[in-house]
Amino acid sequence: MRQTFILTALYFLCSLAPSQACTITASGSVTIAQWDTVQLQGDAILPGRIRQWFYGSIPISGATNKNYTICGGQGLAMSGIYHYSDQDSVMPVTYCVSGNITVTVSPMVVPPIFGLTSLCTGATITLSDTLNGGHWYSSDPGVAMVNALTGIVTGVSAGSATITYAMPQPCLPDASMPLGYTSVLITVDSVDVSVTQSGDTLTATATGASYKWLYCDSGFAEIPGANMQSYAPAIPGNYAVAVSLGTCTDTSICYAIGSLSVGNLALSKEGFTLFPNPATEGFAVELATLPAKGAVISILDMTGRCLAAYPATQKKSLLHPALSSGVYFIRLENAGQTAIQKLIVR
Repeated sequence: MRQTFILTALYFLCSLAPSQACTITASGSVTIAQWDTVQLQGDAILPGRIRQWFYGSIPISGATNKNYTICGGQGLAMSGIYHYSDQDSVMPVTYCVSGNITVTVSPMVVPPIFGLTSLCTGATITLSDTLNGGHWYSSDPGVAMVNALTGIVTGVSAGSATITYAMPQPCLPDASMPLGYTSVLITVDSVDVSVTQSGDTLTATATGASYKWLYCDSGFAEIPGANMQSYAPAIPGNYAVAVSLGTCTDTSICYAIGSLSVGNLALSKEGFTLFPNPATEGFAVELATLPAKGAVISILDMTGRCLAAYPATQKKSLLHPALSSGVYFIRLENAGQTAIQKLIVR
């Protein structure tokens, strides 16, 4: 009787040999890059069964779910042949074995970065890469910051920083570490716009540069001919310098020039009235009192050069000089005193 039971059990186990193949499919291409994944999908796991996925003939540890995801970021060794089998959860019986599916992980190739490699502090450039899906990183955000998604680089301070474009590494424990990447060295330049002031002379600190002196009181208007490292204004006011070095240009703060060595007083409405101002075709100069003998009204350009001079013989003088649009200064010299006012011509 015992012998008959054993034979019956053996017959029962043998009768459970695989009778059909399990179905296996892929969620996408089975040729993937090292920053991609592909999911191998199997049939539903029926009650009382367990599943085991295989790499070749080797069981994959922990791979017992309905589907199995292959991560290209784990390396080229993930290339190979995969299948699965369903077994009874109690008895050592295999119900079905899937067919094989071959997955190929392609070698990592990240195209080079395109764009300019130098910029000035405060300026921006845009870097790009033909491969989509990556993120941008800067080795030194204190020199150059980069937007992780757009590749827009902003110059922060003078120096160099490495900008990296990296593809993410999916399904790995430390996803913050880039997988495939390419880098470019970015140089950030700056211009020294400091100025020293000695009396009425302003001197830009930067050497070997190009200079444009500006009149701050007239919307930073460029002063014709004032393009040397030092500048001595002939008219009181506030002045700055635009310094260009290489591809960078920056502008200094404004420096005040008050009483000048040529004897001019600071800009003042005392002594005469100027109207209309702004002027178009002409203007009037009206003195507070009758002019003294030898009183003179002069028109100066922004460099202090005298363009025209008129004797002041009465309290009110109507002047019609041929002036182009710009900023000028009207100087009154009367009874040993000098007063200057700014005139705008449109």
